[in-house]
Amino acid sequence: MNSVHHHLMSPARHALPLLLASIATAQVPTFGLSINGVGPIGEFSRSDSGSSFVASAPPPKQTFTLGVEFHAWISHPFTRALALRSGLSLSRANGSYSGPGVLSLDLVATSFCLRADALVFPWGDAKDFRGTYLVAGLGLDVDKVDRSSDQLHIFDPGVDRFQSQDAVRPGATFGLGHVFGRRSRMGGRWMWELGFHTTLDRRSPSDPPRTTAFKAGLGVVF
Repeated sequence: MNSVHHHLMSPARHALPLLLASIATAQVPTFGLSINGVGPIGEFSRSDSGSSFVASAPPPKQTFTLGVEFHAWISHPFTRALALRSGLSLSRANGSYSGPGVLSLDLVATSFCLRADALVFPWGDAKDFRGTYLVAGLGLDVDKVDRSSDQLHIFDPGVDRFQSQDAVRPGATFGLGHVFGRRSRMGGRWMWELGFHTTLDRRSPSDPPRTTAFKAGLGVVF
């Protein structure tokens, strides 16, 4: 009886250390928060929009200045060189719409993005999330441009002074980042990231301009 009990318990005694070892070496996800400056380029920076009511005048211009983006994410490592990062980002940029004989408008462009990025660490460690990495990813952008003005149109006082455009469309991101510094008592390290983002689709002229922009930011990694 004791011999049978010994044979039954022996595999359990061997399995327990293996189970504990597998838990200890499990792939732990990394969390991060970052704030980025957004520099619009292309049609997102400056574009013709509509037509002027003044003969021989150039078309009105729609322009956007520097914006800001907040990005929260979680990274899941697969190997020491590869991780998948998923996250949410929210950005905002102010702009203006003006031209001869048209209503001057204040613009606010906002973009909410669901992102999935592949991170490749040629000089670093994806499991510990440290070193230099390359970024390539896709996302779903929810873009909106709000237009408002406290002026009256000089040709049509009844024109709508509060307008908006919105669209849901795919986007792509490419970039380079680096995690540096030692972990603090709170467990965090610093990071910087440079990136390029663009909308992949613009279905019609009534959609907001493509949100093509360079991004540069700092963040903390936990």
